[in-house]
Amino acid sequence: MLIIDEGHELSPEMVQELRYVQNVYCDAESPFALILCGQP
Repeated sequence: MLIIDEGHELSPEMVQELRYVQNVYCDAESPFALILCGQP
């Protein structure tokens, strides 16, 4: 599990990198959970 506080301050490039990490496991069930916290 990865929790990122102040997620609204991430650059678009960093959000893309997090998507890559999340897509590493292409099986039906992914053991990776991502929670972005913050205000727009």
